[in-house]
Amino acid sequence: MSERLCTVIVPYYNTDRAVFDRCMQSLGHVPPEVLVLIVDDGSDEAHSHIPLAYQKENIRVLRQENRGVSAARNTGLANAQGSYVCFLDSDDRAGEGFPLTFCRTARELDTEVLFSDITLMPENRTEKTGFPVNCVMPGTDLAKANPAPFFSFDLCYSVRVCFSLPFLQKNHLRFREDMTVSEDMVFNIEALMLARRAAAVRGSFYEYWLDTAQSATRTPCKKGYAESLAKEYSCCRTLVAGCPEKEKQLAAFYMDFLFYELMRSEKAGGKLTCRRYRSLCESPMFRESITLLGVSHPCENWKAKLLYQMRFFRLYLLPYLLTR
Repeated sequence: MSERLCTVIVPYYNTDRAVFDRCMQSLGHVPPEVLVLIVDDGSDEAHSHIPLAYQKENIRVLRQENRGVSAARNTGLANAQGSYVCFLDSDDRAGEGFPLTFCRTARELDTEVLFSDITLMPENRTEKTGFPVNCVMPGTDLAKANPAPFFSFDLCYSVRVCFSLPFLQKNHLRFREDMTVSEDMVFNIEALMLARRAAAVRGSFYEYWLDTAQSATRTPCKKGYAESLAKEYSCCRTLVAGCPEKEKQLAAFYMDFLFYELMRSEKAGGKLTCRRYRSLCESPMFRESITLLGVSHPCENWKAKLLYQMRFFRLYLLPYLLTR
């Protein structure tokens, strides 16, 4: 039997058969040096049998009670084998070279964390990594060397990263099971802050499909979004501490993008009362961000500028009425 090189972890929960077939068929022939772990996170009776069609010696199905995607990935990590681990969501597709070329590149560079480009589907648009390419350095240095680590979304997807399994095990790194959104970003950042050897390479090994609505990040109302964003913010602040330029970029990311994403989610869930709006505006992730950016922070138009300045001076009624 060939020595195990890596494990691919596939969280699965009630995924449509055609979508899951698309995912698994993208792996092609799975060689002996690759272990695929499909972790069924408590699927219902109509879906729980679907992964069994792919089960064989090096493709295994693990079952657990429904506890969320983070718990499914953590179950996969607890059962992983080999030198490296990659993640494949059940509604996406493996790209060319996933996982063997990806993992072999990590072995050649001797990295603990290796980022790649990612392809957004179905428009077939490759998002190139903003990290320095083929430069091995400590993970925190790699993150800060990215000109725009937050707005580029380079830190957001664990599926574009090849991790050293012994590195994850040694540092007891796991996905946060108390987060419903952004758990990937926190996992990636925690890994980078511990990594002595991290790098990025040119080339996409992963197809991230945007035509499925099952993912929590692709639904209008994201359960637990505010709480997850607060945990993400705390982690990001630790990453960029002492780097004023990146601290300001993080603040702009929260005020110019995530604030509006959260408002849309709150409205979609019917939870956006005036009291809730005020409470969110006063939360550290937004209050600290708006204070750091200052009253003169540029906005895309005069209306956004007015509402931003009113939030800066803690005048919330009109912004709430216009947001509602």
